Amino acid sequence: MNPSPKITFGMIVLNGEPFLRYNLRALYPFAHQIIVVEGSSPDAAGIATTRGHSRDDTLNALREFMDEEDPEGKVILIRAEDEGHPDGFWPGERIR
Repeated sequence: MNPSPKITFGMIVLNGEPFLRYNLRALYPFAHQIIVVEGSSPDAAGIATTRGHSRDDTLNALREFMDEEDPEGKVILIRAEDEGHPDGFWPGERIR
């Protein structure tokens, strides 16, 4: 018998709090991992905080979900700061 495939889902979110829990709950039973990248590029600075994050309660909702509804540790939160961008903004597209 073949084991079930391991599926990793990726989500990019900015100001997505109204939909976040719904999406995470829908994916969770099928996921090996759910990688959530939160934040803004400089081009979307007008709808982000001065540190490049969601203006709504997205980060708090993610942390609450991870604390309360992620017993298997499937959700991985990635922010620009975690990847070496000290201003909190993702660099955006690089045009050559």
